[in-house]
Amino acid sequence: MIKKIEIKKLFGRFDYNLEFKDENIMIITGPNGYGKSTILKIIYSIFCDRVEYINTFNFKSIVIYLNKSKIKIVKTEKGIEINDKLYTFPSVNDINEEYNHQLYIYSDDKNTDKDQEQQLITSILRRRNTNIKEQMLISDESFLPIFCYYWRLENRGKKMKKEIVSLIDLKSIIDKCKIEIGNISYIKEQRLLSTRKKYKYGQIETLYYNTILLNSEKLKEEFEKLIIKHSKLSNELDRTFLERLFKSNKKSNKKQLEDELNEVTNNQKALKKYGLLKENSSLRNLSQENYNKYQAELSIYISDMKKKYEVFDSFIKQIELYEEIVNNKLQFKKIELSIEKGIQVKTDDDKELELENLSSGEQNILVLYYSLIFESAANLIFIDEPEISLHIAWQDQFIGDLKKIINSINNKLQVIIATHSIELALNNTDIQIDLGGVYNEKFYKR
Repeated sequence: MIKKIEIKKLFGRFDYNLEFKDENIMIITGPNGYGKSTILKIIYSIFCDRVEYINTFNFKSIVIYLNKSKIKIVKTEKGIEINDKLYTFPSVNDINEEYNHQLYIYSDDKNTDKDQEQQLITSILRRRNTNIKEQMLISDESFLPIFCYYWRLENRGKKMKKEIVSLIDLKSIIDKCKIEIGNISYIKEQRLLSTRKKYKYGQIETLYYNTILLNSEKLKEEFEKLIIKHSKLSNELDRTFLERLFKSNKKSNKKQLEDELNEVTNNQKALKKYGLLKENSSLRNLSQENYNKYQAELSIYISDMKKKYEVFDSFIKQIELYEEIVNNKLQFKKIELSIEKGIQVKTDDDKELELENLSSGEQNILVLYYSLIFESAANLIFIDEPEISLHIAWQDQFIGDLKKIINSINNKLQVIIATHSIELALNNTDIQIDLGGVYNEKFYKR
């Protein structure tokens, strides 16, 4: 986890020391132009985006302190020093030009973008005598464009072996830090439109999608994945039922079996609500006679049912939390999630509303909390201007909602928020860092 971030001469002017307090939430505020969003982008570029983009930001140095290690980046006239070792990068435009050119050469228009990228990697490996470390390097998406650049220059007769090897060293440094940090997610200020790039005929084509509709489809896909996982487990348990029964010497009292059966029944209700279960179990109250006669069978049967439903446990918790938080904000309507519809919004007289026809604030609520709850596998999340289009009351509730999500879904999550919202920071000054106050205090002390 990140403990502290020190940045020097951001925009040639600002020195900041950003430290996490007891809470794993950091709120960064400040006037426009003080670097709130830029700080998020710099850190994200180091670990999850394109390391070469560091060149596009104006700062002298940044040090990120983790629990067990740190990464120090210093910009010099010769290049970039990362943990006191010099690395040189071509310009971002040059890299993108070579990368896109390679995709154009090796891609097949019938394949998906990921297939095209994998095809490019395979082609490079075939045409070049490479070692295992380089295979690891160019199979990493964040290093692929810059590798393409050096590979193209080398094939034009310019020897770039040294630079490629140095990239392998750089990747090992960053990977070490990424292990400590974990997965990283960036929730940008523009959330309602999602973009996907398609490489075709040597050109980059940008496609735009409504994020809520994409999320609805992703939710249905997640439902389907869990149904498949549940079916496989069910088939395996059913196949081995008799074998386990014959070997069983498990003893359970009637009260324990009834408690377990009540737990299973409650799970069935939740699964049925979201379309994951068509019919409840036919088991009813256990008679003493049936308990005495079928004790072993009942014990294994109920245990198997619990295992089958555990597949859905974390997902159901996410669904219920999402509905609870969002429905607490919507007026005269409510959100419903299901395997058939994905995300659905209905009026209080039960009429379905088109998702794209919701207000911008309502759409932002749906998208923002979807990212936080359903894409919560991240260990570090950057949120840029969560207050966009949100009512003041919703802004005031945001940190409370965020803490509830952390406690319910992922208690190891760290969050860094860049915001202009007074309401959002008003009752959370203990975790707020105001960049304007930090700079002006230092300035007037001179």
